Amino acid sequence: MAVNKLWNPLTISIIKKNLTKFHLLQDQQNYFLFDTENLSLLQLDPLTYAFFGELKNGNFDILTRSASAPLHADPSLLKLLTAEPSSESPSPINIPAPATKNVLERLIIHISNSCNLKCRYCYAQQGNYGQANSLMQPETACQIIDFFDKKYDHIQNIQFFGGEPLLNPSLISTICHYLEAKTAANPHKDLPRFSLVTNGTIISAEILHLLKKYQIHVTVSIDGNLAITDYLRGKGTYHKIMGTIKTLTTHQLSFSIEATYTRHHLEQKISLANLMDYFYENLGLHQQHIPFVAVPLTDSLAIPEEIRIALSQEAIGHSLNSLKSKRYVMDSTTQRLLKALIFKKPTLLYCSAGAATLCVSCQGDIYPCFMFNENPAFLLGNAVTNDLANSKLSRFSNQLREVNTKKTTECQHCFARQFCFGCIGNDYITTGNLTERPHCHYFKQISEFFLLNCHKILADPLTVARIYQLLA
Repeated sequence: MAVNKLWNPLTISIIKKNLTKFHLLQDQQNYFLFDTENLSLLQLDPLTYAFFGELKNGNFDILTRSASAPLHADPSLLKLLTAEPSSESPSPINIPAPATKNVLERLIIHISNSCNLKCRYCYAQQGNYGQANSLMQPETACQIIDFFDKKYDHIQNIQFFGGEPLLNPSLISTICHYLEAKTAANPHKDLPRFSLVTNGTIISAEILHLLKKYQIHVTVSIDGNLAITDYLRGKGTYHKIMGTIKTLTTHQLSFSIEATYTRHHLEQKISLANLMDYFYENLGLHQQHIPFVAVPLTDSLAIPEEIRIALSQEAIGHSLNSLKSKRYVMDSTTQRLLKALIFKKPTLLYCSAGAATLCVSCQGDIYPCFMFNENPAFLLGNAVTNDLANSKLSRFSNQLREVNTKKTTECQHCFARQFCFGCIGNDYITTGNLTERPHCHYFKQISEFFLLNCHKILADPLTVARIYQLLA
């Protein structure tokens, strides 16, 4: 049947609906159509690209003219245009409220409200969140575990946090041992994974024993070379951190690093890509997490948006170009985007705070995540008094639901909605507003760059197979 015989009002209506899920993008040499619903990237010739561009602009007369030739040449394009849209929304909007979930992905326990460093950019006010320095007590810790153990069928990961959690190593032992005993007594419970975030300046035989015994994964904070780290974290910290990393490596313990990128890096002419290479060359780490500093836009360490875009695009390009090499490096943003595109798994939440993640303070107060710790506006209850204020949790959840599940009008029409992610705590620090998304333009720009630059990677079966192995 001739193509132009197909264009009845019903078919045109279907085409209009399908066009909303297509995003066109191009560089100087290549033309692409990104199917936002199926997370697929199709390379087009210039004629076909122009044809879809006319349709996106509402010129449906083109369907009955000779300019519709691309549909004759490639039946798959006709099928793409005229397929009945899925009855399900392309955005994952039906995520249950966190208070009703049986599984909690991450419980962050602030076992220390004290820190031995005074990092220049610390959002936690040098580790005590504006409160008196304190350490969590064993009785409080056990009450917290009892509270969450009753509330959830399973907690996937318990993360020890601070302040500096290794100022309170005996409590780590208490919590791990207590959970082991509770799990052994209940065949229906699985032991959580354990992890901790540390500034890396404290290590001892006792701590090494704990890490080995309970298989605790360690995230070490280090911001770069000697000059950068000592400037941001304090004189002498770099050598202490590197000594701890060497010890962890010697004892074959699981660890990763997290660096915070600031304007100071920029002033020292160190890009994100430079930092990635530094950590690979000096620590042998292929995959790295290097977020931008969480400070108000007026702060001296803040980085303007257009510079952040350029830095991230360079890092994404560097990551993708290195994937064919044994010396590959990959930033966490590229990793998450690749996972979504290759495994066809959309990112369900913009941020896990209050949904898949909860945190608890030294006194047992419950908050959406560590970025809101000790902020009374986000207090959800107290685990020691056996109180989770469901009304507050529900109110917080409802406030975030439209953003977290991408239900806003802007999100619904955004090509990046299926793999968009961010940090609500960072957004709040940046803007002072819980639901404002200050980084939408940034994310759209880096997402387009990623899509334009990953097509060569996806066209190579050997590289794709390797990515499967790395990210599975």
